[in-house]
Amino acid sequence: TEKIYELGAQKAIQFDLSKTELIHFSKSALAKSAVLALPDGSIIQPKQVVRWLGIWFNCSLNFKEHANIRCSQARAAFFRMARLANSGRGLSPTSLR
Repeated sequence: TEKIYELGAQKAIQFDLSKTELIHFSKSALAKSAVLALPDGSIIQPKQVVRWLGIWFNCSLNFKEHANIRCSQARAAFFRMARLANSGRGLSPTSLR
């Protein structure tokens, strides 16, 4: 890891250590428990699910967590829209258009 930070310093790249996450794509229990020591002395524990570029990855790379999270977000958006379209307490029909 120190080599990465040295290369980053040479190329004027800064890393935000507070956003550093660790996930192991392995079935080995030993690999899943391995930690990462950063140059500033902090220890990063591995996570089961990590978000990268808007996609949620889990250690088995089967995208179940990503599908579950996206479905729950879509469901929540649908219910918010349904509340707005409620004929009793929602927006008027002209406002809905």
